[in-house]
Amino acid sequence: MQEELNFENEYIKVIEKLNYIIFNIKKDISFETYLMIKNINKIKNITSLISSNILMEDEKIKKYI
Repeated sequence: MQEELNFENEYIKVIEKLNYIIFNIKKDISFETYLMIKNINKIKNITSLISSNILMEDEKIKKYI
């Protein structure tokens, strides 16, 4: 059985369940900050599945609930 992923910091929360992933952006962050978070080994495979273009607005990654 594959281990489920749970990751949270002050900017994002990622929860992986059996057939879905919840990727919650908790507050607006700069694109540079998002790139640093995106490279955290634990969540790198998940963030690579999400296009940064759909998250960006005015050169920032916007909070999304």
